[in-house]
Amino acid sequence: MLFETAARKYMDRATYTFLQTPFVRVSEEVSIAPENLRADWLDLTQRTIQAIGPAEGLTPYLALLRQIRADFDVRTLPSSLVWMPQTLRPISTARKELFLKQLEANIRDVPANAPALSLALAGQWVFEFKYIFALFAKPKAGYESGTFTGDPGMDLAIAAEAASYAAFANDGRDLEDRIEKALESQRAQFETVLLQGQQAVNRLNENIIDLQSKDEELRTKIDGYEETLVDLIKRRAAADTALTGLEERVSKSDDNIEKFTKAIERKYAMGATRDYWNNQAKTAGRDFWISVFIMAVLLIGGALTLIFGHTAILNTLQDILITPESLRPDLTLIQLTVISINRLILIVLPLALLIWFARLVVRYMNRSLALADDAQLRQAMMDTFLRLDIDSELSKEERNVMLSALYRPGPGQSPDLPDFPNVIELINKIPIGK
Repeated sequence: MLFETAARKYMDRATYTFLQTPFVRVSEEVSIAPENLRADWLDLTQRTIQAIGPAEGLTPYLALLRQIRADFDVRTLPSSLVWMPQTLRPISTARKELFLKQLEANIRDVPANAPALSLALAGQWVFEFKYIFALFAKPKAGYESGTFTGDPGMDLAIAAEAASYAAFANDGRDLEDRIEKALESQRAQFETVLLQGQQAVNRLNENIIDLQSKDEELRTKIDGYEETLVDLIKRRAAADTALTGLEERVSKSDDNIEKFTKAIERKYAMGATRDYWNNQAKTAGRDFWISVFIMAVLLIGGALTLIFGHTAILNTLQDILITPESLRPDLTLIQLTVISINRLILIVLPLALLIWFARLVVRYMNRSLALADDAQLRQAMMDTFLRLDIDSELSKEERNVMLSALYRPGPGQSPDLPDFPNVIELINKIPIGK
């Protein structure tokens, strides 16, 4: 028969142990959704078939494995997914990859093992899928009756492998039961010894509890003392901090009071000077506006006189000027010259006096404006000097510069003095907040 050689070699424990590689261990608690469990099994079976690979003489085995996988795929429809966690074993992704690598290496190194491994895999799948095949039967499948392919040799080989797989699985369960019974016996003995020891420990605990109670009372008192001490230390530190801050504020207040006192003293000391320049500014401003008024009167009066009195002016000029009717035929040239000069004096002298007076008013107006601006500038410089002297504590040289600028000669008083240094530049060089 085609499967005669393969069927004679039943599954051994090593093969069974190897086939258990991809499964999650019993000690590992996992929760896998039914659809994920189905996908894991389909992936494992598909990649197992690919790992065996198309080799000479393996076509029937591969066809058998594909048939079992196809039946599993068809029977695990969405309506049956709810039963899968109770009927299928979960697969570990890491162990699945290890199993597939070992399977490929085994077939690659010993190709003759491929038929036996294929039958062992078929037996494993039939055993693992037994509840799926039983609960969701397919009309033309014969897994329930032991008829898998219609070939007696193939069916016998698959049944033998499935039976061997089941036997090893049951041996594993029997071993687990024996281990559980041994553990139960040991657990009972241990509980007896533990009970005796617990009684002795209870007696010791009573003494320990009494000691602990006294120790707790003592620790409570000690903790109370420590908390009181810590609180006192914190209060002292807070008091020291507050005292330090108060001392700093008092020191700053003293400095501020001293500065303020000096500023008040300087302000009152220079009050007369400031009042003088204030009066100067008012007086010069008043004089300026008076001169402006006089100049306006002159200009407006002259214009109105020319507009409304031009007839009288022209008549007066005609009376003064020499005309042929006013000349006598017996006058000499010298007499005519004297008469002409006298008549011109009557015209030129008033005009000259008027121009001179207008010029005088203009100069007085300019002088008053310059004095008013100078007085206001000195007032501003005096206020700036007091403010800088308070905030920046001016040095002696800087104070001399400011005072020299304040008490410099007025406009037009000393034109021969050399140019004074740039006071604004010196003020900018003063460090603020020394």
